[in-house]
Parts: sequence; structure tokens; C-alpha cells
Amino acid sequence: MSTYITKNRILDFTVSLQIQHRSSNTISSYTTNIQKLELYLNGAELSKEKMFSYKTFMPRFA
Repeated sequence: MSTYITKNRILDFTVSLQIQHRSSNTISSYTTNIQKLELYLNGAELSKEKMFSYKTFMPRFA
């Protein structure tokens, strides 16, 4: 399985949350967070190192 975050994968994730009857606030929050991660990665593959870097980078912009 690919470890790239794409707009289509974000859309699939959002639809899966809707199917699970998650609240609109939850869906919005999760979608916003994954979009921020996608922007941070800028097309790069998601890895443990990238995730760690993102987690240390994000508190400055939250």
C-alpha cells in the first residue's frame, strides 16, 4: 500500500467518516488535520521520520 497522501485518499477518508456517522465537527477537524499534513509533506512519501518532523513542526502553527 502506498504511503502517499493524495486529495483522492483524503476524500475517501472523509466519505468513510460520513459512513461511520461521525459528527460534522469530527469530520471537519480530521479532514483539516490531514490536509495540513498533506501540505507539509508536499508530495513526499509519509514515513516515521516525516511524521515525527511534522509533529514537532505543527505546534508552532496550531
